[in-house]
Amino acid sequence: MDEDCAGLRILPRVIEFVNAEAKETHQCTVNVQNISGYSKKVRFYGPEETAGDNNFVLKVKNPERPIAPGLIVSATLEFYADQIGNYSSKISVQSDDEIVDIPINVYAPRPNLIIDRSVNFGNIVNNSKVVTKEIKVLNTGSLSGEFKIKYHGGQPITISPTSGIVGPHSEQIVKVDFVAKNEGMFEETAKVKLEGKSTATIRVHGCVVQHTLELLSAETLDAMSTVDFGATYYGTDKTECIVLFNNGPETVNYIAVLDEGAEGEEAGVDLTKSTAATLATKDLERMRGTTNELTSLITARPTQGYLNPYEKCLISFRFSPRFNSDLSGWKGTSIPPPRQDYILFAFIEVIGSCELASHPSSAQGPRVEMALKGTAIPVLVSLSPQMRYDFGECPVGERVETLCSLNNDSDCLPLIYKFKRLAHYNINPSYGKIPPNKSKDIMLMFDPHQVGTFRQTQLIEILGHKSDDNDMNPLSTHLHSVHTLYIPFTGCSSPQTKKPQSKFNPGITPLITNEVGVSAQVTETEMKPYLPRAATLNAPFAGRLHNNRQTGKPKKGDVLVSFPNDRAHSIRPSDKREAFRTIFTKTVRYTFIDPDYAFTEDEERARQGHRDKYQNYVNNLREKRLSKIRNKEFMRLNDDTNIGLKPAAGLKPTKMKLADLDIEVRTQLAPLPPVGGRKLLSTKNLMLAEQEAQEKPVIDGLNAVPTTEQEKRDCSHILTPQELRQVIVGPPVMDFNEVCFRSVNTCVLYIVNNLDRYIHIVINIDCRELRQTSPLNQVVPPNSRANLDVIFESNMKGRFQRNVSYSINGQHEHHVIVYADVVPVSLDLSTQELVLKPTPGMPAEAGFREVITLKNNRNHAADFTWSPIISDKGTAFSVRPATGTVEPHKELDCEVVFHPSFLAPEEGEFALTVHGGNNQKLKCLAKFGTTHVQFIDRRVLFENVPLNMTTTKTAVLHNTGLNHAYFEVVDPNPFPGLTICPVQGVVPVGGVCELQVSLTPNNVIKFDSHLVVSIRNWKMIELRMGGLVEPPMA
Repeated sequence: MDEDCAGLRILPRVIEFVNAEAKETHQCTVNVQNISGYSKKVRFYGPEETAGDNNFVLKVKNPERPIAPGLIVSATLEFYADQIGNYSSKISVQSDDEIVDIPINVYAPRPNLIIDRSVNFGNIVNNSKVVTKEIKVLNTGSLSGEFKIKYHGGQPITISPTSGIVGPHSEQIVKVDFVAKNEGMFEETAKVKLEGKSTATIRVHGCVVQHTLELLSAETLDAMSTVDFGATYYGTDKTECIVLFNNGPETVNYIAVLDEGAEGEEAGVDLTKSTAATLATKDLERMRGTTNELTSLITARPTQGYLNPYEKCLISFRFSPRFNSDLSGWKGTSIPPPRQDYILFAFIEVIGSCELASHPSSAQGPRVEMALKGTAIPVLVSLSPQMRYDFGECPVGERVETLCSLNNDSDCLPLIYKFKRLAHYNINPSYGKIPPNKSKDIMLMFDPHQVGTFRQTQLIEILGHKSDDNDMNPLSTHLHSVHTLYIPFTGCSSPQTKKPQSKFNPGITPLITNEVGVSAQVTETEMKPYLPRAATLNAPFAGRLHNNRQTGKPKKGDVLVSFPNDRAHSIRPSDKREAFRTIFTKTVRYTFIDPDYAFTEDEERARQGHRDKYQNYVNNLREKRLSKIRNKEFMRLNDDTNIGLKPAAGLKPTKMKLADLDIEVRTQLAPLPPVGGRKLLSTKNLMLAEQEAQEKPVIDGLNAVPTTEQEKRDCSHILTPQELRQVIVGPPVMDFNEVCFRSVNTCVLYIVNNLDRYIHIVINIDCRELRQTSPLNQVVPPNSRANLDVIFESNMKGRFQRNVSYSINGQHEHHVIVYADVVPVSLDLSTQELVLKPTPGMPAEAGFREVITLKNNRNHAADFTWSPIISDKGTAFSVRPATGTVEPHKELDCEVVFHPSFLAPEEGEFALTVHGGNNQKLKCLAKFGTTHVQFIDRRVLFENVPLNMTTTKTAVLHNTGLNHAYFEVVDPNPFPGLTICPVQGVVPVGGVCELQVSLTPNNVIKFDSHLVVSIRNWKMIELRMGGLVEPPMA
C-alpha cells in the first residue's frame, strides 16, 4: 500500500498487532507528515465503536490550524481485549477535503513457521557417498508449532527428522541426505505441513555427475586407450607420454597399477609366428634365457599423485626390455634372443575405501584402463667376410689394411655402432649408423708402434637409447652400449733395426774436427770405392805392401774398417769386443785397456770368485735350515698312526663348480633397468600381500595411540598414494539391510596394513546410531590385519544412511558408507490358511491337528499372542502355545487343534499379535473324512412293556469306515414317553457306540416308530422301533 497519498506520508500505512495477548494493552504510534508544498488541515478519526466493542482507543490531539509543510502530527492507538482473538478495524485521517483510511489488524498468538522451499545439492559425484544438506524450520511466532514432512519418491533421499515441534522464536535443523548412485539430473518434491498453514512442497534437486579419469594424447589431446611403444632393442628404453585428465569436481589421489594376468594379456610371445610354431618352440626359447619381470619391463613416472578438479598432468610410460641368457651351453654356440611381443594392461584408479583385491566390488573409485604394446627385438649384426683377422708381420712405422663389411640384419630398426679404441689398430669409420637390412664398409688397419706380437680383441659396441633417470625431462636419453661384438685381431711387428747410412767427409778434414764422417763404422764389403775419397785413396794397391798373415783373425768383410783419423788422440775402442782392421796393412787394430778405467781379465775372474764364495755360503745356510725343519716335521709324524707320512699329502683338491659360486652372473650379464620411483604396483603382488595378511590371525588389543618411538615415527609419516593403496579399509559399503527397531547389530570393518610401517587409524562417529562402536583409535602393526566391530542401534524407524569417515596417520581422510532399514519386529506365517484333516490312527479325543510355523526373519526377538476370533457359531479351534517368543532368525511351531463334534463349526480364525510389530490373521478350515456307520440290529422291539415303568433297550452303532464318525439323533423324543440318549456322539473307527432307548409309557398303546441318526459328512440312517404296552394284571 502506498505510504504517500493526499499530500500526506502515513507511517505505518497498516497497523498490525501480532501475537496480541488477552488482558494486555498494546500500543502503536501513527505519524502523519505533510509532504505537500502548502499547509494542510489534518484531523484523526478513531475506529467506529459498535455495541460491546471498545477494544480500540485512539489518543490524539488534532491541531486546530493547518500544519505547515514538513511538520508531523502523531497519534497513539491502544488495543485491549479480554479474550484472545483476531480483530480488525480502521482509523481515518482527513486532509482538507480528502479522507485516508488506515487498516487495523490484530492477530492472536500463534506459531508462524517458515521453512526453506528448495534444497539444491548442485553437482555431486556418483560415488555412493551420502551428501547432506541442512534446511531450517523457523518459528517467528509466540507459540510452539508442529511440522511434518513426507517424501514418497523413488530417489535415495532421507529426511530427518520428519516431524517435530519448534518452540517460539527458535529454529529446528532438518537434514536432507542424498546418496549419489544414479548419474543424471534429479528433481523431487516432499510435502510439508506447517501448523496454521496449508500443505506446501519442498523442491529437492541436483545433478549427479560421473567422476571419470580420461587418457588423452600428449600431442592432440584426443582420447586414447592404447600406448604403443613400437619395436626396440633389448637393453634400450622407449618412452611414450600421455595426459591424465581429472574430469570431475573433486580432488583425487591416483595411482597406476599394472594388471598382471589380465584377460587378453600377451607376455613374451612372437605374434609373427603361427600358433603351432609358437607352441613347438616355446620350451626351446625358454631354455635360451628369460626376460625381466613385468614390473621392471613397464615403468611410469609419476606412478602416483594428486589432481585438482579438471586438472591435467603428464605421465610417461617406459618400455625397458632386458634378456638374461641361460648359463648352460657352449659360449661359442650362443644365439641371439628371440623376438618377443608384449600386450599388457594397466589402469589408473582413484584411491579410496576399497574391497580386498581377491573380492573386488563396484564400490571402488573410478579408474581408466589402458593397453600397453611393445616389441623387444634382438640386435642382429655381423661382420663379413670373417669374424677373425690376422694381419701378419708389419715392421714398426708401416701399416697393413683390410676391408670388411658391417651388416645390420634387422628388418625394422637402424643400428648405431662404435669401435672401441685399440692400441696399434685403427678403424675407419669407427662410428656410424646403418639402416635396416643394409651394410657399411669398414677399413681395418694394423699400425704397430713397437716390436712384438699383438693378439687383441676388438670390441664393436652397438649403441641404443637409454633414459636419463635423473633428468626432469622424461624424454631425455643418452646412448648406451646394448650389445658387444668381439673380433679377435692378430698382428706381429718384427725386430728389424734400420742401420743409419754412412756419410763421409769428401776430403781430409782439419785437425779440429778429427772425424772421417757420420756413421763411419762400416765393413769392408759395405765400403764403396773412393768413399771416403781421401782416406781410401790407392787402398787396393797399398794392401800389397804389407801382406801379413791373417790366421785366426776375422775374415775379410766381417771386420770394421779403421780409417785414418777416425779416433784421433784415442787408443781405446768404442767396444773392445769389436775388431777393427786397417785398409792398408790388413792387421787388427791394437786395443789398449787402461786399468785405471776398466777391469782386466784377471780382475774380472777374481770378482766372480768372490761372488761365488758368498753365494755358496748362503746356500749352505739355507740347506741347514730346511734340514732342521724336515727333521722336526718327521719327528712329529713318526708315530704308529702316521708312520712318518703327512696327512692329506698329495691329495688333489676338489674342483669348484659354477653352482658353488655365490655370484649372480645373470644379473651381471643383463642388469635390470633402474626403476626407482617408476615401479608400478602389480595386482598380482597386491593380491599375494593381501592373502598373506589374511592368513595371519586378527590382532586384538591394539594401542589406541602410538607409544614407542618407532610407532610415533611411523604414525607421523605422510603416506603416498601407492602406500595408501596398500592400506585396505573396507568394505566401502556396510549394509545392515533390515534391522529391527532398538536392536543391536554388528558389522565388521576390516583394516589390512600391507606396509612395512605402523599406521594410526582414527574412526569419526557423528551420529547416535553408531555411538557404541569401539575402539575408534587403533595403531595397526606392519603386515597385519585388524577388525573393528561397527555397532548399529536406532530408535527411529526408517531408512538410515550415513558416511563414517576415518583418517590414516591424521592426514589422509576417507569414508565408508553405512546403510540400514530400521523396521519393526515381524513374524511370518508359513501359510495364511491352515487346513486340518483327520489323522489315521489317532483316537477320537485327539481331534484334528496341524502345525503352523512362525518365522522370525529379523534380528530381534518377537513376542506374540494368539487370540481366537469368535464368530456367531463359536469356535472349535485352539492353538498352543498361545503366547511366546521367537528368537531372531529362528522358527517356532504352534499346534492348532480342531475339536470335532457334529455341530462344531468347520471354519475359525485366529489373530496373531506381535508386540511392537505387525498383526496377522490365520484362517483355519477343518475337513471331515468320509465314513460308514450302520446299526448292528435291524430293529428295536419292546415286548410286554409295563405301564408307568421304564424299559430300556440298546441300539448299537458300528463304524466300518476309515474315519471317526460324528452323529446326532435327529429326534430324541419320537413320541411321549420315549427318549434316546446320547443325542450326539462319536463312533470311533472300528468301534461301536450304544444308544439308550428308554420307554416310560403312561397309557396302554401299541407303537411302531423309527430312530433316525444323522452322520456328519455322510448320510442319515434309520432303525425301526416297535412294541406293546400292557396294563398291569389284576
